[in-house]
Amino acid sequence: MRGFLVVILSDPFSNLMCRKPKRLPDRDYSFCFIHGVILSLQVMKLVKGNKLVEIKIEKFKELIKKFEKVVLDLGTGDGRFVYKKALENSKTLFIGIDPSEHQLRIYSKKANRKKLGNALFVLGSFENMPKELAAIADKVFIILPWGSLLEKIVKPTKEVIKKLKNLFKSESFLEIVLGYSQQAEPAESTRLDLPELTESYLRNEVIPVFEQNPALFRLDHLTSLKPKDVAALESSWGKTLQFSQKRPIYRIRFK
Repeated sequence: MRGFLVVILSDPFSNLMCRKPKRLPDRDYSFCFIHGVILSLQVMKLVKGNKLVEIKIEKFKELIKKFEKVVLDLGTGDGRFVYKKALENSKTLFIGIDPSEHQLRIYSKKANRKKLGNALFVLGSFENMPKELAAIADKVFIILPWGSLLEKIVKPTKEVIKKLKNLFKSESFLEIVLGYSQQAEPAESTRLDLPELTESYLRNEVIPVFEQNPALFRLDHLTSLKPKDVAALESSWGKTLQFSQKRPIYRIRFK
């Protein structure tokens, strides 16, 4: 391929020979030419205000070291949970992950105005989890998930459980809040083939999958939440549910 030079990229592709155009300036690249085929290299992208920026893994690791704990919020939506919790605890780094850049901007802009250094809004999803998030979490929250994330939680597999466990440093603290009904969300329930959300279903079909390997997750408690409990979740969707059609809402906590 004329006009290209061979370079060796660092982890995680250090064993691959990659080419970049000579005309491009020196920087981190998010693509790699292998035998004429372009491969995508995963780069963690942050929503900062109205901007989408990239963060180098070295800088991210340095940032983590500044805090006593790291908390992840999967499917964070507009990031309200991350923003509110970051305001309350400056010694903990709160990281929200969501595939919607538009949604993440809502509370990322608020965090920017407050100059919160302990709130990050990461563009990503459970299926496309940035590698930088592996083995960094002290706690993980999944609050009122929707779409594919909800499907993976209410119909869990061993692969899903392992992927969740890989987010933790060592000991686990995983809190999941579920709230939906076939009556209130008929289209999504049909599309995802969601089971009826009941305590019996959670105890018999969901929790046993999480507990198949006790070294990964052990049930701490399962509780049914009241409207006032939902309001305390600091979730925008949770606040909406207070005034919408009644549905069952459960909190599952694993340790």
